[in-house]
Amino acid sequence: MEDSAGSFPYQRLAQGASQIRLISLKGSRFEDPIQCRLHYVDLDDDPAYEALSYRWGSREHNLEIFLDGRPFPVTDNLHDALRHLRRTPGTRTFWIDAICINQEDNRERSEQVLRMSEIYPKAATVVI
Repeated sequence: MEDSAGSFPYQRLAQGASQIRLISLKGSRFEDPIQCRLHYVDLDDDPAYEALSYRWGSREHNLEIFLDGRPFPVTDNLHDALRHLRRTPGTRTFWIDAICINQEDNRERSEQVLRMSEIYPKAATVVI
């Protein structure tokens, strides 16, 4: 079921479960558009991922990435981080709060923020 809140069609996370979203950051040249794919996983299955911790920055001047082929606005700081973190060739899998949490869904945001104490320790690496 898709969530009607916001402009990106997030699928709802299973309530009460340890489900989270991850993104696969597609490798490409520095100047290419940033392409990501969203995945739904269960933390209890020990998925392999990195977590990104960064300063959000101003939400007034958003830049665009592509998430599942759709334009998706991110802050300048996140855009810069993703541009520098992608590898050519290959993909990297990340948990990034601004993308992996539906920021338009207050209930989900509250639940996922509480889950961050599980998300960061289970990450293979935390990139700061």
